[in-house]
Amino acid sequence: MKKKIRNAGIAINSLVQGWEELNLSHEESNMSLNSKETIFHQAFDPLIEALTNTEDILHQTSSPNPKKPKLDFSGDCSTSSDVPSTSGLSGRFNNESHIIEKVRGNDGDDQVTIQYKYKTSKDFIPVFPLKGKPKYLDEWLNRKRKWPPTDVVTDEYNSEFFVVAKPALVEPSKVIDFCLAYNIGEIKLAEAMTQLQKNVILIIKALQKSSLRDYTEIVTTFHWKTVVYWVSENTETQILENRTEDNIHEFLQNVLKYMVDCLCNNYLQHYFVPSNLFVGIHEDKIHDIVLKIVEIQKNLMENLQNFDKGQSTVKVHYDIVSRSKIKEFQEMHSDPGDNVIVESVVTLLRGFVNENKEVVRRALHEVLTEAVPFLIE
Repeated sequence: MKKKIRNAGIAINSLVQGWEELNLSHEESNMSLNSKETIFHQAFDPLIEALTNTEDILHQTSSPNPKKPKLDFSGDCSTSSDVPSTSGLSGRFNNESHIIEKVRGNDGDDQVTIQYKYKTSKDFIPVFPLKGKPKYLDEWLNRKRKWPPTDVVTDEYNSEFFVVAKPALVEPSKVIDFCLAYNIGEIKLAEAMTQLQKNVILIIKALQKSSLRDYTEIVTTFHWKTVVYWVSENTETQILENRTEDNIHEFLQNVLKYMVDCLCNNYLQHYFVPSNLFVGIHEDKIHDIVLKIVEIQKNLMENLQNFDKGQSTVKVHYDIVSRSKIKEFQEMHSDPGDNVIVESVVTLLRGFVNENKEVVRRALHEVLTEAVPFLIE
């Protein structure tokens, strides 16, 4: 995150300098850029200088039992001491979702052991916009349902859809396989959920991290969300909108039962189109998962308590990462490609400035007005 903010600071600084060069003669430009007397430089040079200071990505402590990180006024996550790393890496790493407590390595090998409490990840996948509506979407629009509300359904129908290069589940071929992507529609569905629905999904995620942890590669969170959508369609609105213990328990049991039925039939239909999400799953694996879900249905509170017990104990995990991968990570986050973007923006401004300087000045002012408070925050 600090790297992104630092790069944003560099980009804004370069953009302003480019703007100054457009509006000043060469002599005046040099004088202005050297003296730093403009209002922008007086106000924000200290900020940009702070943002562009280089920092290493990893923080290291010599203590075998690291103390709880302290958060100082600048937002840096630091421990009680900084010592040189045997792996040649030191510094700080700050992230709300995970903290690397320690890095250990040996100069004789090509691996570094990274210790952490938990971590998260995100996938960024290139997509192609789909021209027109996907097949069967009209059928989905006219389906009788109790959820989501009519306005959400209409909004979903008018959303943009995409295709993604993704191998098929059966007889995959990377050369020709594509699939439809309803990611915008799924985001809107998630936003339309009531608090009860969100609570049930969180409960299911808790079960996936405890009782169902051995089956998360087969029955994923996406499968569970799809089941929640189907069950919600036939659930009375008064149940979905009233978050009582009884309503949560009833809705959760219905979701578990629907999943068992789909697994027994080896068929879970995609929420938008008639496509089987369970195609290719072996019957033996289905049998094991069904037995586990039935057990959860019978002892729901006991299984949730197992998750709670696991969370109450501080666990430390380890990853083995090669130094070459760490170097690759560092180089990737030091990519000078941002400068190309800045140059492109300045070139674009130069093309428009002669025709309507005031419009460009106003647009640049709006960009800086929104970007700088974000960086400060």
